[in-house]
Amino acid sequence: MVAWPNGGWLPLHPDGVPWLSSAVHVSADGTISTGEQAWQAAAITPDGFEPCPLRLVGQEHALLAGRQVPVVDLVAATLARMAGEAARIAGVAVQQSRLAVPASWGPVRCTWLRRAARRAGLGEVSLVAAPVAVAEHLLASGHSFPVGSYLAVCDIGGGAEVTVLRRGSAGFEVLSTLTDQDAGGLQIDELLAASLDGRPGGTDAGVAAGVRWQLLAAARAAKATVSTQAAVTVQRPAPYPPMVVTAGQVETLAGPVLQRAGRLVLDAVAAAELAVDQVSVVLAGGGAAMPAAARAVGEVVGREPLVTGEPGVAAVRGAAAAVGPAAVGPDQAMPDIGPPVPPFRRFVALAVPAAASLALFVDFAAIKARAGGRDNEVYRYRDYSPGVGGFGPGDFHYKINWGELAIAGSLAVVACLCAAALLASVLPVNAGMRTPSGSDGVQMGGGLLASLVIGLAGAGLYAVGAAGYIAAPAAPFLKWAIVPLLPLAVVVAVAAIAVARWGRRPAVGWHVWLRFPISSVIAATAGMLLVHYTFWHWTDTPLIETAARFGGLLIGVGAALALAQPLPYRVVVAAPLGAATALLTSPDSTGVLGVIYVLAVTVWWAQRLWQLAYRPPAAWQPPR
Repeated sequence: MVAWPNGGWLPLHPDGVPWLSSAVHVSADGTISTGEQAWQAAAITPDGFEPCPLRLVGQEHALLAGRQVPVVDLVAATLARMAGEAARIAGVAVQQSRLAVPASWGPVRCTWLRRAARRAGLGEVSLVAAPVAVAEHLLASGHSFPVGSYLAVCDIGGGAEVTVLRRGSAGFEVLSTLTDQDAGGLQIDELLAASLDGRPGGTDAGVAAGVRWQLLAAARAAKATVSTQAAVTVQRPAPYPPMVVTAGQVETLAGPVLQRAGRLVLDAVAAAELAVDQVSVVLAGGGAAMPAAARAVGEVVGREPLVTGEPGVAAVRGAAAAVGPAAVGPDQAMPDIGPPVPPFRRFVALAVPAAASLALFVDFAAIKARAGGRDNEVYRYRDYSPGVGGFGPGDFHYKINWGELAIAGSLAVVACLCAAALLASVLPVNAGMRTPSGSDGVQMGGGLLASLVIGLAGAGLYAVGAAGYIAAPAAPFLKWAIVPLLPLAVVVAVAAIAVARWGRRPAVGWHVWLRFPISSVIAATAGMLLVHYTFWHWTDTPLIETAARFGGLLIGVGAALALAQPLPYRVVVAAPLGAATALLTSPDSTGVLGVIYVLAVTVWWAQRLWQLAYRPPAAWQPPR
């Protein structure tokens, strides 16, 4: 399947069904056919046919069509066909791929498969254990498995593999895994093909190789059809006449094979030193789609197993973090992303809060130049009490505008966070990260954390720089520049963890999601600059006081623009909040005004975190 950053996904149908047979065929000239094309070619030149190349893992070559063919090329041919189909649907070449592999595969086999995937052009490849992917898919689909619970995932494909998992706080861990190549679909196909042949010895008893592969192909098609209907007419190769195959016949043949898979479940549970009543049994894989599978396994284990929805692709959906119904086309697969954000708007979203932050800091630090005093005189005045001695010739009638410093620091953080996605795109990618989000989610989470740290460092530099310029102790400057930002830092850090650990991501795309309301920045900055200006000309005249109140009103409006998004809600919030900040405005209350705005920024980010918490995880790719 192909998945998009917003969680939309589409199944691939290279042969008209949402899977591709691993069978391959090598012609006399060395051309490799895959899927149904390989099965069709097997009837003509059977010596070039291999129904399951993955069973040859560990061999360097296979003798097909009279030539030694590298096994890795056989597997790469199937993967390359899927890569081509994905590129056709998505319109771009595959950049990242995730492959579900058996839990029993060790490092040698995994390295071998990565080599085949790279040869097939699948880009950056990461491998996910199939039973873990199935368990993650069930969690994302709404099933509940508490921490400490156990699952036995019975994957019935060509063979059967049973893996016992334990859910821990960091994800699922494998406790045991057992395989049986004669307890899956290939053995059922052989039995059904033998019944289609009608000979006591089965399809290997004097039957030409080409006819044998044709009978196996007919058996595969019949088995898939009777999973959804009562009977099917099978067209057998000449000289055989057509034959009706019923679901009951297939269930009778498949029963012993599926019961063998049930016994494998018991053995795997015992190998994990658990009792079967401690374990939730889950069926996945193409063979689990047979109605008889759940009954046969349930009879052996003594309890009805849980069959995943669309069991044939459950592991793939888990690996791709594809949640919800499939889209009907590429356009519907990502309806909520919308058009790409123009580069100019991205620049404005970053430049406006950065420029506003710098302007507020320069205005804040200019207190010394405006006062015209000697070092430390301006700072000392903040402790001066008019009730003791009054104002002398060298005193300054001004108090430090701590609220301006707080807003400047918050906008520095906002500006850095607006660039988090761009920063994430240049961070190194670790394809080996074993998290539900994958290495790409870790990359974006790292971008958020790095942006937060850079923003806080900028706010700290504001404080230290202003204190040094005024020649005052740095502690109160750091208190007003950093402490109001701590709740914001906590919210952003939690969002980064949600992205990196659990793969949470927004529906609208990262650049849109990170873009802070520019109108809020402009209103709050203009309001604080106006308040600061009026304090240098503070008199009892109504005009100056009105201007100061209007500046306080703008700060409240800026906070409201961050708190609410739809225009009617903004009006409802801005009216009382703006009135309150206007009434609060005075030379002694600028710190309160600054904290109000910083809290509004924090609430805006908390809303973003809420969106992440209720957005299903999905694969993310760094922006181009």
